[in-house]
Amino acid sequence: MHPLNRVLLTLPPLAAPEDESERRQMRATYHGMQREVDDQLSRLFAWLDGAGLAERTLVVVTSDHGEMGGDHWIFEKAGYWDESYSIPLIVRDPRPSADATRGLVVREVTESVDVLPTILSFIGAEIPAQVDGWPLTPFIEQGTAPEHWRTEAHFEWAFHHPVLKMAEAYFGVPSAHCVLNVVRSDRYKYVQFAADPDVLPALLFDLEADPRQLTDVSSAPACRQLGLEAAQAMLRWRMRNDERTLVNDFLHSRLGHVVARDTWR
Repeated sequence: MHPLNRVLLTLPPLAAPEDESERRQMRATYHGMQREVDDQLSRLFAWLDGAGLAERTLVVVTSDHGEMGGDHWIFEKAGYWDESYSIPLIVRDPRPSADATRGLVVREVTESVDVLPTILSFIGAEIPAQVDGWPLTPFIEQGTAPEHWRTEAHFEWAFHHPVLKMAEAYFGVPSAHCVLNVVRSDRYKYVQFAADPDVLPALLFDLEADPRQLTDVSSAPACRQLGLEAAQAMLRWRMRNDERTLVNDFLHSRLGHVVARDTWR
């Protein structure tokens, strides 16, 4: 068992009950809460219709995180598993330009960082250079992914605590080491920890052979190339999302203000 998993299973709010009926009840309660959200959204959409605003309102339904639901013996959100990070994303653009793609299910990887540029594009505002995401407009209007679209999902979790410092104390590391990054493609999932590998070793899952992500193959000789590809993909992602507030800006010697911006997206 990975050291992080071992810690999570000792925490009462996260560890799933041993009794199967209790686990089932907790899942059923969660599904009831999801239904409550649906009911309240229905009220909101009915109000938009009644107020005559539905046909000029962009609707985005999403969530901040998922729920383990007892999978991997854990509840709530934690770790590096898909259940904590796979979330819904539904976009309804009222404009006629989106009519041809209504009901489209997008299979390409989208991320939460795409929501902001999508809204900015809808209202005709400029997308700042430091925004990491991309507008979903091409999916909405043409039904196709734009050039250079991502092929992996990326997520990260900082499990340090500014007050309790439980992880810091348990692993004997500073707060900056209590972070994990994940890159996930259709083929693999790679988990890199900020801590040294003797404390929190990296993980690699072959999703074709192990879709439930139960067996770490990072040390398997046959998966060495797969691990290298995953680590390189994570490095490219980190490089492409470095701080870039002033990237491709320059100050003109005469005008004294920004005259060039990064316009490629």
